[in-house]
Amino acid sequence: MNLGARCRIEIAESKRVLDRMNAAARKVLMRQGANIRKVARNSITTEDHPSAPGHAPRNVTGLLRNFILFLWDSSSSSVVVGPAALKGGVAVVPRILEEGGTELATVKRGREWKKQQVTIAPRPYMAPALKLSQAQMPQLWAKSVV
Repeated sequence: MNLGARCRIEIAESKRVLDRMNAAARKVLMRQGANIRKVARNSITTEDHPSAPGHAPRNVTGLLRNFILFLWDSSSSSVVVGPAALKGGVAVVPRILEEGGTELATVKRGREWKKQQVTIAPRPYMAPALKLSQAQMPQLWAKSVV
């Protein structure tokens, strides 16, 4: 066999190995994304009273809990996990709940509704979900490419 033919065979074999590795990595990363999403969703409480600062937020409308998504980003070969950006005034809510901050809100004062600056203490849910999920990540990678 000449050198050119052998190089083509080795390149084809290398491409097959890389394709299998990429497929396995995507599968594992998607499982990790799903796990992080599950942990974040389960951390959001459904109690009648607001959550304490520093704890996961309360599920009032269901939007926050139901719109925590994950997707494969092929441009960076990674998985993105987090709340979807919704239209309208609720687009900033997930970020403010996670990090805390000030926002102009409509607040009921007596019988009237007024716009007022409110300060919201952080109620993280995504960072703790990632931290809890990291313990399971080595198990997901074990024997991913055989």
